[in-house]
Amino acid sequence: VATAVEAKVARTVSATGTLAAEDQVVLGTKVIGRIGEISVDLGSRVRKGQTIARIDPSDYRLRVDQAEAALQQARVRLGLPADGSSDRINPEQTSIVHQAAATLTQARLTHDRMAKLWEGNYIARAELDAAVSQLAVAEGQYQNALEEVRNRQAILVQRRSELEIARQQLADTIIVSPMNGAVSERQVSV
Repeated sequence: VATAVEAKVARTVSATGTLAAEDQVVLGTKVIGRIGEISVDLGSRVRKGQTIARIDPSDYRLRVDQAEAALQQARVRLGLPADGSSDRINPEQTSIVHQAAATLTQARLTHDRMAKLWEGNYIARAELDAAVSQLAVAEGQYQNALEEVRNRQAILVQRRSELEIARQQLADTIIVSPMNGAVSERQVSV
């Protein structure tokens, strides 16, 4: 028997169950590869932006190196320095167009000379026809050279994008936490 007294009693409820998080994220990778490092364990607290794991980046580093080399090669083929940021080029200033322009100038001069000689009846018609054909070929080569420079410029743009993709894939080898929280499940190991 006890004397009744007035007192504060804590209100508690005993229950069995599972706690569910307000937000839950399943992390995956954008790139394939072998896990090289895991920085957290089951139950670890993480903060937004914290590195959770890393995929072995060696293959992706090699892809970046390969893309950089291809970009340098494309720049050199256009007559630009291998290293540089400016891709501006005047097609008329490239060596391939210079060469085609010189051939075209020579063919025009030869054609004009042959036309004057033909007018004076000093050469056969076959020689004038040959000069006309050489001029047409030289004009075609000049247009082809301009198109080749435009093609090389397009390849340069493509190589620059390939380099950016390779760099992004290298960056994607690092898996980071998108929010503050705790690790509730881990399905991989090194």
